[in-house]
Amino acid sequence: MIRTTWREHRLLLAIVVGGLLALAVGIGIAVLLLADYRATHGTTPRYASEQCREAACYAGAFLAGLPGPTSLLPILVGAPIGAAVIARPIESGQHVLAFTQSRTRWSWFAARILIVFVPITAATTVLGAVLMLGPGDSLRFRGDQFASTFPVLGSHMLLGLMLGAAIALLLPRGVASTFLAVPAAVAAMFLATMILLGIRPDLVEPVRTEYPLSAAWHGVPISVASEGHAAWRIATGVEDSGGRPIADPGKRCAQGNTFQYTPEDEREGFVFSAAELADCLRGLGATTYAVHEHPDTHFWPMQWRETGLALLASALLLVIARTRLARI
Repeated sequence: MIRTTWREHRLLLAIVVGGLLALAVGIGIAVLLLADYRATHGTTPRYASEQCREAACYAGAFLAGLPGPTSLLPILVGAPIGAAVIARPIESGQHVLAFTQSRTRWSWFAARILIVFVPITAATTVLGAVLMLGPGDSLRFRGDQFASTFPVLGSHMLLGLMLGAAIALLLPRGVASTFLAVPAAVAAMFLATMILLGIRPDLVEPVRTEYPLSAAWHGVPISVASEGHAAWRIATGVEDSGGRPIADPGKRCAQGNTFQYTPEDEREGFVFSAAELADCLRGLGATTYAVHEHPDTHFWPMQWRETGLALLASALLLVIARTRLARI
């Protein structure tokens, strides 16, 4: 069964795995060009063709534009492949022939996981690892940056493949065509990605830092780690002594225009300094200005926890698929 599966999908694997690994090699070359430029000039090149036409500048622009498209690979590549690899033989009836050759349904499905899904997942993981060698972005908690880092990217790819396969098996026999399974898998993986994105802030408890009420006047700068990575700010606001947020402080203690003179008769209901704002907020019951954020030290714990969730979901889909196999 493994040999047959390999013959059926070797062209697909050559294109997908070869393409992912070729992209990883391209990233490695771009990283080397940037490193050589920094060693010579002492700075990172500006990524604008009108200001710098050296190869390192284009390499930097190439690396800067990769996280977005890379983070979409599980949706645009993983889910469609997972669906097509399972739906196509079911649609053509080839799976029945496999079952009559002393092969179990599970061995037929497991061969596709081993020969198709595992190499694609591994190549995607390598791509994510190589991408981390680049200069990156100070905002590495940003959605595309976070999702293109190697453990999360690889686990999302496996989830996309398994989700596509499960959907192809769950569709009724009469409509289990590749034409329907692929878009359904893409939509389902997009939804799964949005769910993971929604729960990401709560993977680790955010750090709460208190500041004087006067800090609400200009806010507090986002903290930056020594490596240059910025924290992920979840929320800011004024809170009472019990840590409960004060409702609508911006409306009830509105900041006036401090850039031009405001007549006395028009100053009613506005505050014009940090001290006035603090007094107004104190009158609403506020005691502190609180900032909730994930420092850079939370990055890897959140990476591994989201990876674990994606792998757990993939395992659940495997159980669902195995249950469904008995009915096709």
